[in-house]
Amino acid sequence: MLNIRVINPGADPSVVEDFYAGQTQVYSEFAAEKAAIRLLQEDIEAGSVYLVIGQDAHTGEMAGGLRLYLRPPGIKLPVERVLADNHSLHVQLLQRSRKGIAEISGFWAHSRWRGTGLGSALVRVAIAAMPLLGAEQGIAFSHHHMRSLVTPIGWVFDPEAGRIPYPDARYDSSVIWIDPITLRNAEPAQRALIFDLRATLRRRDEIQWSLAHGEMSGEQMHMEARSH
Repeated sequence: MLNIRVINPGADPSVVEDFYAGQTQVYSEFAAEKAAIRLLQEDIEAGSVYLVIGQDAHTGEMAGGLRLYLRPPGIKLPVERVLADNHSLHVQLLQRSRKGIAEISGFWAHSRWRGTGLGSALVRVAIAAMPLLGAEQGIAFSHHHMRSLVTPIGWVFDPEAGRIPYPDARYDSSVIWIDPITLRNAEPAQRALIFDLRATLRRRDEIQWSLAHGEMSGEQMHMEARSH
């Protein structure tokens, strides 16, 4: 049984190193260590990054996680830093920024949890949290191995930004967008799950995720993140 949490790393810095160690270990299995990055202190101090993690309910061991970035004035999203020369991306960010943008980045899961549905659960939680943190647009930079995970949830690929071999030529990566408010492109069952999660986030309850069921169990979600 895992507890899924949304964490402000500025309020709980102990989790930052555990997250980075787990991500580095997982990425090294695919010879993609360079894509594992430490959280920047400037992002933590600006309150522009959160961690969504799954932890063993008994041992506290981290099973997987992702980073959720916001885009306050003067702070660039990770995708902006990676695709610094992509004109189409920067035009879209400029057009959408007035609505608030959040980026999902740095997803990972330990080998025993792959194929269990944990990845989808973590992404759903991050999307549910976006509007509560002031973001009405979601973005990610996703490689082709993730398409079967992200498409049912409602992500749409951006053809204008193009396809980029990142972190290396083995990966066909693309910019993807999502409307976290309406989830209009999500499958109905996925939309309902995310809406339920958002309501649970507002209640600041806990959530447990069961390997046996591969889904959220109960109506609990605990959010350790300040509102914006």
